[in-house]
Amino acid sequence: MHCHSLFSLVIIFLTSLSRAEQDSVSNFREVLLHLPPKYCADVPLEKRKAWLASLEKNPTDRLYLTSKFLHWFSDGESYGATSMLWVKQFSRKGKAPLIFVHMAKPFANGSRPEKNQSFVLIQNNNRWQNVTEEFFNEDVDLTLHMRPIRDTPVIQLKTYAQIFSDDGQPQKAYSFGRKMGTLTWDGERFTLEPTPKSR
Repeated sequence: MHCHSLFSLVIIFLTSLSRAEQDSVSNFREVLLHLPPKYCADVPLEKRKAWLASLEKNPTDRLYLTSKFLHWFSDGESYGATSMLWVKQFSRKGKAPLIFVHMAKPFANGSRPEKNQSFVLIQNNNRWQNVTEEFFNEDVDLTLHMRPIRDTPVIQLKTYAQIFSDDGQPQKAYSFGRKMGTLTWDGERFTLEPTPKSR
């Protein structure tokens, strides 16, 4: 009887973990379906189901639902995307998770790096709230390229490096430049760790 009860408890525990993982995957899928376009590289809401179906069909290096991570690079079918896009969910104990998004606008269209591409969001009563300033202090340069790492709670920071022609003329194009540091999430806050300056 005791062994049977213990086995039943193990089954219940494993089932609850499986359901929790399924709920988490479902929730991240809903995030991708309903993020406002300005936080989703301008992909229209009406194209999201087809976009997500395409991602789930060919997820390599793009969509990892169990990791709550997306890297969309809009080669080929763009579904209206205007830039590359990274989305990563950061968990908070007992609170709504944070959704971090980065849109690589200078890389996409040669625009000057501005504070219009990286955001921290929460969903509150079915409304999206921009809480970037609450979680990124003034030492965090929002004009940088901010790339979340899939399976670790880290965002890598790099410069956008302007591209020059063979004769030294600046072009309206940018590449990803040198590493400037990282932001590490501990479940409550991000900690900025600048890359040490070379001597």
